[in-house]
Amino acid sequence: MKSLITIAFIVFFKLSAYSQVMILSADDNCYSDPFEFTNCTYSVSPDGWIDYIVSPDCAAARQAILYPVDPDDEGMVLNEAAKRNISSLGLTAGTPITVSLTVGASNYSWGTVYDGTHTFEIRVYNSDPGYYGYFDLTTNNLCLNGGQIILSGANTTTTGITFTATTTLTQNANWIAIGSCPGQYGTGGSRGIVFDDLEICW
Repeated sequence: MKSLITIAFIVFFKLSAYSQVMILSADDNCYSDPFEFTNCTYSVSPDGWIDYIVSPDCAAARQAILYPVDPDDEGMVLNEAAKRNISSLGLTAGTPITVSLTVGASNYSWGTVYDGTHTFEIRVYNSDPGYYGYFDLTTNNLCLNGGQIILSGANTTTTGITFTATTTLTQNANWIAIGSCPGQYGTGGSRGIVFDDLEICW
């Protein structure tokens, strides 16, 4: 009996790791994403994510650091966003969810975090929100493009802060997007964010 339980746990753990869906209990489901990169470079979204607004980066490729430092990768956006299809989670309108994300301001290679509000948003959509390139930024960006905001915040330091919010979905969440918005960052250059460890529980 013990060996059967062990085998079941191993099979379940492997399936959970590959699907990035972790079942915490019979009544509590969680989706987690550490934002890993097969190739840590700039102008590429994390594994499993797709460019939504211009092209995000692997933070280490831009020498952007999120403290405290951990061994895994982090994502980074300037005035950009990445999206992912999460329809397999079955998150429908009316579902209460709790969302968390660790966020720090990007120093973007120069070792200095500029003053300004380094904001981020996580939005969910019923359908694919499309793609917007560099020249669309002033009129079409994450903060002007519909969907439902499920988490937002700001950090002005490279020390990561974990933001958490509980909300109820007002629409089916088949797509999710994480990014920042142009025009919200003060002066002195691009206002970027570094992010890690997304979790959604319902």
